[in-house]
Amino acid sequence: MASYFVGIFAALRSREEYMFQRRASRPRLSLQHPLVLIALLAGVALAACSGPGVAGSTTPPTVTAGGTATPTPVTCAQSLPGAHAASAGAAFADLPLPASAVGTAPVKAQGGGDGQFTLSDVTLCSEDSGAARIRTFFGALTDSGWLHSDYFPADAEAESPCPDQFCWARDTRYVKLDQVTDKGGGVVTYHLRLATPPSSPDCSAGYNGTPFPSGYYYFLFSQPAYPGITDGFDHIALPPLTQLAFDHAAGNTYAALCSAGSPAMVKAFLDKHLRAVGWASLSNNLYTYADKYALAIEDGTSPQVKAILHWPNPANSGG
Repeated sequence: MASYFVGIFAALRSREEYMFQRRASRPRLSLQHPLVLIALLAGVALAACSGPGVAGSTTPPTVTAGGTATPTPVTCAQSLPGAHAASAGAAFADLPLPASAVGTAPVKAQGGGDGQFTLSDVTLCSEDSGAARIRTFFGALTDSGWLHSDYFPADAEAESPCPDQFCWARDTRYVKLDQVTDKGGGVVTYHLRLATPPSSPDCSAGYNGTPFPSGYYYFLFSQPAYPGITDGFDHIALPPLTQLAFDHAAGNTYAALCSAGSPAMVKAFLDKHLRAVGWASLSNNLYTYADKYALAIEDGTSPQVKAILHWPNPANSGG
């Protein structure tokens, strides 16, 4: 064991001597030494050739009268290359846009299929402005015939809650403002999502002698239908541009849907959104809620009636 420690101490001493040798002073070259002079002259020449600059910069800074370098102002031409005079397209010709704004042409993003809205994107840019001014401008759309909307067809079909206060509607069209970005120097970019509706359905024939009332329903009921009994009917979404006609017989309710989509689209929509609010699918287009209440999707009775929702009065279901 002693020889083991002696070996370690010898190794440490050898290492200390080596480190001492590394730290020993070395002779310095004089500034007048030929090698030093050559290195200094080479460095000066390289500095003169390279000049001042910032790696990766595409817009060199300008110099003010006081000699202070300031960044080149950002412009819409830089922030949104290829933009032209702003337009939301022919379907939204009545949508006010900020003066002097430029933007991209509307580009289809989603939808446009059977009974669906067509969602399009427009990116805009304004100079001499600010993010707050852009939001204020669009907030005043209500002065131009647009209504503030709590809903927006985000999936091109169902009305879903607008995530903020920047959604508007007029007739059956929708506009949503987002991605408002202050680029500095008064330059702001922002994005509009536009929802163009499908063709309106012809509902002139009515249902079982009952005319379809004017206006569109986006939910089966806008208020709790059976308060104190069940909430299963309160949030059932309907397909785009649906008109409803109700009929009642022998304790049953029938709701006929005249919608923009085909019968297949309407039934698929109802199946998806019934499940989404807690209805369980059984066989033969039958559904149950809380294992107590029943509802059925039945075939339409005419080309205009795409489907019929039929359910017994929940009050008679032991609730």
